[in-house]
Amino acid sequence: MKKIELLQSDFDKLQCEIELLSENVDEAYADRDQFESKLFRLLSVAHGLLAAAAAARYPAAGAPGGDGTSDAAKECRGGGFVRLPKIDLPHFDGDYQHWLSFRDTAREGADKHGSLHTARLLLDKRQHF
Repeated sequence: MKKIELLQSDFDKLQCEIELLSENVDEAYADRDQFESKLFRLLSVAHGLLAAAAAARYPAAGAPGGDGTSDAAKECRGGGFVRLPKIDLPHFDGDYQHWLSFRDTAREGADKHGSLHTARLLLDKRQHF
């Protein structure tokens, strides 16, 4: 698909030159429209076929035959990735009177889980004061 898109870019450059040099600009525009219509139709079919092949290879989560695993998880399987612990984030209702307690709770939670580096915490503190 990338090769086709590169060829489309080359076509566009050449077609622009043709249109600039052409005595019959309307005919050159018609040629461009005809070519691009066919190209986009074929690209659409190709994308559909690729999507169908991907769906057959990796059934969607919850679909019949699917195991509930996302495509991204299947791609990463066996790649040595580590599952991170779940972090419950505090909720902020938008009331400025609740901001300080929300901020402190969020920072404490991030610091407790080691998600923020100390320098990042100091930078955040400096920005809020």
